[in-house]
Amino acid sequence: MKVLVVAGACALVVCAACGGGGAAASSAAAGKSTTTTTVAAGAGPSATTPVGTATTIAGSGTTIPGGASSGGGGAAGVTTTTSPVTVTATLASACVRPGKSQTITIHTNPESGVVYHATYSDGKDATKPGYYGGNKGGRTDASGNWTDTWVIAPTAPAGRVRVDIAAATRVGTATNVVYFAMSDAAGHCS
Repeated sequence: MKVLVVAGACALVVCAACGGGGAAASSAAAGKSTTTTTVAAGAGPSATTPVGTATTIAGSGTTIPGGASSGGGGAAGVTTTTSPVTVTATLASACVRPGKSQTITIHTNPESGVVYHATYSDGKDATKPGYYGGNKGGRTDASGNWTDTWVIAPTAPAGRVRVDIAAATRVGTATNVVYFAMSDAAGHCS
């Protein structure tokens, strides 16, 4: 459930980054043109594989545009929608030590609003006190790229970090997820 809130928050912020509405906001509100996939940082070509579906996980009660839903009830099955919009991201490092920096490059349509939001292995994200960093947005350039670097707090726990990304373009919205690992004190990632 928490993951859905994060993905939903990204989509709303992206619409604001596009100028507060228009066609992108209308598409998002109508549940049109949304995408979701999951890739791992440093996994070669799959780390930047374009996406094209919004998914409802088997057994869930509802479909959340651009994200997987959770919760009880509902019949088993998968619902898929096609989208003209994709958003991908690459991370500079597959493994990062606490106190060091991570760089993300998001790619989608030119001149589009984009955001990212990191959730750490202990469940901490920007909505919780003591957040470790990794929550920002901006606008892609004429090539469709936007890059940001953040410093991760030295207190960040070892383990997998989920980074939700979202884009709002003139023709629709899209979300995606990438991962990286936080090392332990000795610098080892699992």
